[in-house]
Amino acid sequence: MSIKLLIADDAPFILEVTRALVEGPDIEVVGEAVDGIEAVKLALELEPDVIFMDMVMPGKNGVDATSDILAQNPNVKIIAFSTLDDDFMKEQALSAGCCDYIRKPFTKEILLKSLSKATGLELS
Repeated sequence: MSIKLLIADDAPFILEVTRALVEGPDIEVVGEAVDGIEAVKLALELEPDVIFMDMVMPGKNGVDATSDILAQNPNVKIIAFSTLDDDFMKEQALSAGCCDYIRKPFTKEILLKSLSKATGLELS
């Protein structure tokens, strides 16, 4: 089974690096969003299994986008990531329904561990 992944981040570099680190036989990146509004739209259109969601984006922040997405698709797993090492932001993300919170910069191992935790699948 392949995981369908949506990546939402306003930094093109982060989109590119995240895709390069995780895409493979077990993970298919089905879309990329550059703001929270697009993240909600693509999440509803593409129906990913998992979303990597930046918390600070233009248009709609990651917390609000997470709430909007989960209200319409409660089965999707959303993993927050942010450059902010902030307990308040982490608490907001988890309260909105994110299943994990990753701090940037991250490694392939951190991303795969979080994806494994979210999906229950063994990834390497």
